[in-house]
Parts: sequence; C-alpha cells; structure tokens
Amino acid sequence: MSSRISFSIALALLLALAVSADLAAQGKRGGKGGGHGRGGGQGYRQSGGQRQGQQHQYRYQYRYRQGMQGGGGMQGMHGMHGMKGMKGGMKGMQGMMGMAGDPRFQADREMFHFLLSNGKKIRRQVKMLENGIETVTESNDPKVAAVLKKHVASMYDRLEQGQPVRMGDPLFRALFQNADKITMEVKQTKKGVHVVETSDDPYVVKLLQAHAKVVSQFAKRGFQEAMKMHPVPKGEPGRAAAGN
Repeated sequence: MSSRISFSIALALLLALAVSADLAAQGKRGGKGGGHGRGGGQGYRQSGGQRQGQQHQYRYQYRYRQGMQGGGGMQGMHGMHGMKGMKGGMKGMQGMMGMAGDPRFQADREMFHFLLSNGKKIRRQVKMLENGIETVTESNDPKVAAVLKKHVASMYDRLEQGQPVRMGDPLFRALFQNADKITMEVKQTKKGVHVVETSDDPYVVKLLQAHAKVVSQFAKRGFQEAMKMHPVPKGEPGRAAAGN
C-alpha cells in the first residue's frame, strides 16, 4: 500500500514538472510573438489580464501624446493623466502669474520676493475707511524702503494700465477686474509710501480692505502667505457686500 502511494506521489511530481516545462516553453514562444502584436506569426494568444494590461498601456500612451500636443491652461500640466496639454499648461501658468508678454514681470517678481524676504523690516499702519483704505508702509532699512517705493509705483501703473499679476489668486484677480472702479493716491515718505485707495462701489471697497489685510500678512508671514490663495468677499460689484 505504501509503495503504491509513493509511486502515485512520484508520478504526480513528474507530471507537475512536465507541465511547468511546457508552460515555460509556451511563455518563451509567446514573448517572441507578443513583440509583433497581432499577426506576429507566432500563434500566441493573450490572456484576458494581459490584453487588459496592454489596453491600459495604450490608453496611457494616447493620453500622454494628447498631453504633449494639446493645450488648455493649468490642466495641461497633467497631460500624461488625460488633461489637455503640457504646452497649454505652461502658457496657462504664465498667464496666471502675469508673465506672458509682460516685460516688467521679472523685475516686479524680484522686488516682490525681496520684500517677502525682508518682511520683518517692514511696518504697516492700516486704516479702514468707509470708502476704502489708508495705509502707511515703511522701513528703517534704506534698501527696503527704496524697493517699497518702486514696488508700489509699479503696482499703481499695473492697476492703471490693466496689467494684472497673481491672477491665480481669486482676491487679486477680482481686484484687477475692478480696477476701473478704484482711485489710488500714492505719496512717498522718507521711509516708504503713504497710500489711499477708495471706490464708490461698496463691493470694491470690501476688496480693497481684504487686499490691505493680505498685504499685511505678506509682510508678517512672507513666502508662506504668498503661496496661499485668498478668497473674495461675498457679494458682487455694484451691490453692497453682505459681510466677509
């Protein structure tokens, strides 16, 4: 009895080894045929899982090509994941930051980054007015004070000429979209600038006041604050805003 059991076990092992060898041989033949796709002449039949995996790969490659060739704002940065295109994404990012077709962008960005890096040397006084804001921004550091003056003058020009920056930030976007409703008066002091911004539109007044608070946070928190997106007040231009 035990000899029969031993013989059965041995036979089963031999059969298993034979099947394994046959499968390995088929795998090698299939690998050659698979490289040629359908009609490769090797008679290799893909399993459902293999076909599904290749289909997924083809879809991924198709989306990747679409992404490299397409266009479409910030979505384009993720073209490999089915979005609209890397080229379009880069253009969208440039537009958001105010870079595309803007020869002053580089200089303005450098000034902004300098002020963010030296926020501890900046002091601000902010007064909320019924129709806007009044601010005094100064520094005892002559270099910081000089950059403050240049920065505010440049932002005044951008507001007047309709050349926005930080368009990816909802608050800044809304502010530039309503630039024609803003009156801005800038006076230089020995150590900085005195600014009065007003509007006859109650909603735009809310925008000005929210912006003044954010600028104070720029000076206080630097790059950490500059990386944030800032919400707009509730309401819309031409109507009184219902709180913040």
